[in-house]
Amino acid sequence: MKPTIQPLGAILYSPNQYVIPVFQRHYRWDVAEWEKLWENLNELRQPSVTGTHFMGFLVFVPGLPQPGKITAFHLVDGQQRLTTLSLLLIVIRNLARKNAFDALADEIHNYYLVHPPRRDAEHFRLFPKERDNEDYLTAVKGEKPVQGRMGRALRYFESKLATAVPTSSELELRGVFDLLCQRLEFMCATLEHENAYNIFKSLNSTGVPLEAADLIRNFVFMHVPPDDQDAFDHDFWRPLETRFNDKLGNFSGEEFSFFFRAFLQHGGRYVKATATFETFEERYEASGFSPVVLAKELTTFADYYDIICGRSPESAPDVDRPLAHLRSLESSTTYPLLLDLFHRRALGELSNDDLVKCLKMLSGFIMRRFICGESSRGYGRLFVKACDPLIGNTASTLYGYLESKGWPDALQFESSFRNFNLYERGYGKFILESLEAAHDHKEPADTSAAEIEHIMPQTLSATWKKDLGADAERIHSEWLHTPGNLTLSGYNRELWNNPFIEKRVQYAQSNIVMTRKLSESAKWGEGEIRARGQALAEMASKVWFGPTGLREFI
Repeated sequence: MKPTIQPLGAILYSPNQYVIPVFQRHYRWDVAEWEKLWENLNELRQPSVTGTHFMGFLVFVPGLPQPGKITAFHLVDGQQRLTTLSLLLIVIRNLARKNAFDALADEIHNYYLVHPPRRDAEHFRLFPKERDNEDYLTAVKGEKPVQGRMGRALRYFESKLATAVPTSSELELRGVFDLLCQRLEFMCATLEHENAYNIFKSLNSTGVPLEAADLIRNFVFMHVPPDDQDAFDHDFWRPLETRFNDKLGNFSGEEFSFFFRAFLQHGGRYVKATATFETFEERYEASGFSPVVLAKELTTFADYYDIICGRSPESAPDVDRPLAHLRSLESSTTYPLLLDLFHRRALGELSNDDLVKCLKMLSGFIMRRFICGESSRGYGRLFVKACDPLIGNTASTLYGYLESKGWPDALQFESSFRNFNLYERGYGKFILESLEAAHDHKEPADTSAAEIEHIMPQTLSATWKKDLGADAERIHSEWLHTPGNLTLSGYNRELWNNPFIEKRVQYAQSNIVMTRKLSESAKWGEGEIRARGQALAEMASKVWFGPTGLREFI
């Protein structure tokens, strides 16, 4: 290494080009990092503050020198900081152009953002490869609005500058420009004869920590010949990563890392979240793997993952419903097992019917244990172990495995369900909707806008106390939030705490079967709640079935 301390201006105002390698991360800084940078800049702008501000490390690996070409340095640490500051310079340039400060705008553009005599890729002093290339180059060119996170960064800093600096003053705007170029310093290190990929793996001096997905990308690209990396990224890796964009279109390294962990575990070996990259590296380093073959395999499992998460439709309707049911339980710990089951189906080792049985078993196992108050703490290891070929190769062996892990039978489940605080413990509406759907009517009611209705209301009126009798307070305390006293209705406000004799008239008009049936009761008290709770418990025992009577199903 040859470390030197240099201000931002000296780094950019040079004959060099800084290339962000294809194996680097996307631009990841967001509001939290932008705010921290802006706070630092505001502090430096105070008249009482002198000196410089240390911005961290920039680590470069020089490219092969070519006659007549600009010297290119691969930026393997410091990408987020150098990109953000370049975006801030773009904002200052744009404001200078807007206010006709042409000399300032041209100075920033020609000496800190581009190399004017050069063309094509060499034209840009900072040059992201593939991932952020279009957004960044669009920002430098200033020809149209920039999308994505870089676009949000530009708008953020433009708003901050407009608030803190009289941008109509060329002197004030130049003051911010000078501050950036002269008072922000980096420790710059150029590596000689070292592997850029290994450096990337070991360095991350400040900013957003490296995630498993970042390190895995680095590892895979390390095994792709340099001349093939752009094509590999374009044809295989980038389409794979795009599947893990969030709602704003930004890449989610956290979810991609979660996918990698699920993928690694689908063979039956538990992997700690913190060991995802190390396990991936250990598995493939010794195998002499092909990056293209691996990318295709990951794409196949990403197809399964999209279906499991509900982002892509399941082609078999009979599989789709129990899968959606399981998905509603927020059961991400089952994902390694689900990947394994879907892969077995693709290989012809598991039929659709058996896959349906497995999905229903998993829902029944999770729901029954939830209602019975059993801990879910060990589910991560439990469901991964179920991927073992000796355990999870058929629906029957999966059944036996789950039964051995504490799957409540009908007697235990129904007893717990009848007295369960369904209203306050979560999944309340989902459970009631599932019980309503179990009626299998040809034109089911739309319950999306319905709310949970307490038949015996949460606040007892004088009429309700009279109807419930001397034990009104005890009945209210014991049964208020239990399934027997809950239903679904779109008219909660109208029903409120009216007497049951009035409520039953409105219940009779309901399109929801379980609610309409309430109108058949002449009164509502402890006996009715208990009886209805038992009936719903028996129905729930069939929806989320368990060991009792299941052998025939298998």
